[in-house]
Amino acid sequence: MGQAVYMGVVEWIPTSVRTIVGTTTGYFYTVGQLILALIAYCIRYWRWLTLAVSLPFFVFFLIAWWFHESSRCVAKCNGRKEEGEKIDMKRLQETMKKEMSCSQCTHSVLDLFRTPTMRRMTICLSAVWLSTSFAYYGIAMDLQKFGVDIYLIQVIFGAVDIPAKVVMVVSMTYIGRRISQCGALIIAGITILINLLIPYDKQTARTCMAVLDKGCLAASFNCCFLYSGELFPTIIR
Repeated sequence: MGQAVYMGVVEWIPTSVRTIVGTTTGYFYTVGQLILALIAYCIRYWRWLTLAVSLPFFVFFLIAWWFHESSRCVAKCNGRKEEGEKIDMKRLQETMKKEMSCSQCTHSVLDLFRTPTMRRMTICLSAVWLSTSFAYYGIAMDLQKFGVDIYLIQVIFGAVDIPAKVVMVVSMTYIGRRISQCGALIIAGITILINLLIPYDKQTARTCMAVLDKGCLAASFNCCFLYSGELFPTIIR
């Protein structure tokens, strides 16, 4: 679902503000982590907690049917009525012809490995996604072992995303996607290795390193979503 949202960002948002909009979208996930800590504190039984955090999805599912898919409606909502009116029948027919020609071709997962460039891109991005996801959820789902109140550590782990993503959006804007992605993963890997050397009785030090690691991985996720959407062609996305 998250990837679908970022695909919408890539395809609808101008390139100049794509990084900022993509990061802003990611902050809803951060807010969700903070709200989860509050709900979990009020609802201690895990079955009722699961129900409480799942029900809103059904509400949002119903609301989604009222989202605008027409580019003309979106332009009007954004105060770009003149640009929306330029989308006339002739341009629509040309776009439909292109889509029809594309739909006649069959595509599969093999397209990810069909050319040397796509093979290299697919392998590299798969490694990035695996390393980021594996480390991120390994830490996020092991909160009880840090010796800190589980509700407090959940809030801290959620709050660290705020500065981490700000740093990442600045880095992606001025340094670029590739260096930002590599830097976030390298720092995250170093903090994990350092945490292995810290004794278990040094809970404060272990927690600080874990928080830094969580922030780097959250920043890496932010870059992963945008980077993947920009590198893969639309038909493969």
